[in-house]
Order: sequence, then C-alpha cells, then structure tokens
Amino acid sequence: HLPNCRVNPVEHLLGFNLANPMIQEEVAQDTITEETGGTSVDHSTSATEPGTSGWEKDLERLRAKLSTQMLKDWEDSQKLSDDFNKTRLAFTRQTLDLQADKVKLLEELNTAKSAPLLHQIKLLEELNTARAALTEMTAEVESLKLLKSERAVGLADGPLKELRDELAKHGLSDAIMPQEPQAQVEARERLQELQQRWQTLKWTSEETYDIEGGCGAYELAGGMFIKIDGEGNIFVLQLPTYRDPVYKEITNRNLGIKPCGFTSDPSQDLIVFTEISSERGEIWVYSLHGLNPHPEAAKPNLQVPFSYDSSEVPELKRVTTQIAGNVVAIFVCTTMSSRLVVWNWKTGKVVGVRFR
Repeated sequence: HLPNCRVNPVEHLLGFNLANPMIQEEVAQDTITEETGGTSVDHSTSATEPGTSGWEKDLERLRAKLSTQMLKDWEDSQKLSDDFNKTRLAFTRQTLDLQADKVKLLEELNTAKSAPLLHQIKLLEELNTARAALTEMTAEVESLKLLKSERAVGLADGPLKELRDELAKHGLSDAIMPQEPQAQVEARERLQELQQRWQTLKWTSEETYDIEGGCGAYELAGGMFIKIDGEGNIFVLQLPTYRDPVYKEITNRNLGIKPCGFTSDPSQDLIVFTEISSERGEIWVYSLHGLNPHPEAAKPNLQVPFSYDSSEVPELKRVTTQIAGNVVAIFVCTTMSSRLVVWNWKTGKVVGVRFR
C-alpha cells in the first residue's frame, strides 16, 4: 500500500474498486430500479466507456467467490448433518445397550430372588428321599433281626452247640463266639486242627531264630517272647503266626535297673518288673512297647517295706508276680514266712496284704 492511501474494507473484500465510474453507474442503475418499483434501464444503449472489460472481470470474480463460499457452506452443512446423524445413531445404540443391560439386571435380580426358594425346595426333596431310605433300611433291619432269631432257634443243636462242646472239652471260654454258622464251623475245625497238631507235634513249618545274650528269666505270652538277664538287658520279640509269618523285634536294650523277675499282659501293653529282697519289695509298671512308664499308671514305681518280728533277716526262696486286669500281685516266700501283696497298678494303691 502507498503512504496516506486509504483502503475501503468493502473494496478489499470484494476485490475491485468502488470508485470505478462503471461500478458507480451500475449501482446507480440498480438503485433507480428499486425506487421506481421495477422500472429498468436498458444498459445496452449506454455508451461503452473504456475499462468496461475490467469491471466485468471483477464482477465475475465476485460471483465466483460467492459461488465458492456457498458451495463450501453447503458442504459444511452436509458434514454437520452427517456428524449429527452419526451422533444420533451412536446415542440410539447406547440407549439400546443400556436397555439390554437393564433387562439383564432385572433377570438376574429375579433369579437371585428365586434361588433361596429353589434351594429350599431341593433340600425338602433330599430330606424326603433320606426319610424314605431310612424307612426302607429300618424295615430291612427288622427283617434281618427276625431272620436271625429264627436261625438262632434252628441252630440250638447245630454248629454253635458243637463249638461250645469242643471249647468246654478243652477248658476254654465261649465268651467270644462267632455269630455266623459258617464261621462257627470254621472255628471248630480250626480248634480240632490245633488239638491234633499238639498231639502229634506235626508242625506246618519250622523256623529258627537265634537270640544272643544270657537269660535270667523269660516269658511267652500273647505271641511275644520276652527275656531279661542279670544286668537288666531286655529282649522282646513278636513271634510269627500263620497270618503274619514274620519275626518282629520289638526292643533290645538295657532297662537301667536290675529286676529279679517280671510279668506281662500284652493285651494291656503292660509289663511289670519286680525287685524283691528280704527287706523290701519294689515294682516298675512299664509299657511293653517302648519300655517307658505306662501312661495309665498313676505311680509307675511302687515300694513296699517288709517287717519281721525277729532281728534275723530271712533268706529269700521264691518270688511270683501275676497280673489280673487292673491289679498286680506279688507272692514272696522266705525261710521264715510268706506274704502276698496286691496293688491296683493304675492308681498305685495297695489293695490287700496277706501274711503267713
């Protein structure tokens, strides 16, 4: 721009000079047409001034710019319309998804509400089934009891009587009797077989087990062989049976005491050691497995002093120890007297003493 040159902003926007005489004449003619209510002037009769081609070019450029702007505005409006349609479609889909989630939540809520009721119904069905099974089992038990009683009457002179007679013949107890007739027959045959073996000493098999060390006292009870020597060494061996034909060494060690004798009861896992002199008696109540103080014995070590009327100390002749249930008895015989002392080995209390 030249100095001190004022530029019309409208002219700058339209791209041509409004001061051009041809432009002014065109504008004036348009104004007259509007004021006269439609009276037009024939511009073709007007004299053509120099520069008319420049004015037409400016007008064409103006029209081109307006057309371009209108086309751009139309494209923008189409783009906005497309964006709006896309947004509306996305919103519609989101609304449908929310509705589907709502329906799913309602279904889950209804299922959760009905679950306890269904569980109760299932429990009631299972309870009724169990009751029916219990009733059926009760009926079967009653039927078996009746059948058993009928069989018991019919077996009065059968295998049960024969087994009892066989046991009584050998002085054995019938406290533990098999219940089934077939088992009673097998028990009687087994008893007769053992009796025959003792009479003929015909063994089904024979094995030798070497035992080292001395032997001061030994005992064979409950399928166990037990021995001790004068130094307090004890050896316990589980003997083989026809069901379990294997030797098992239970223990082989020193007791830490030097008992003169012992007795055992494998059914109670019990072994009692005795140390008797002419002046006192002492016993130890131990467990057979492990050789520790018996867990049921309140006093695993018991002592009983002996007193005599004479100042002379008698000579010890014989000592016998026996176990019977919860009691253990020691019989001591000397050159002057004999006495029997009985303890309850579980409580540690003396049950009775007898002198002679």
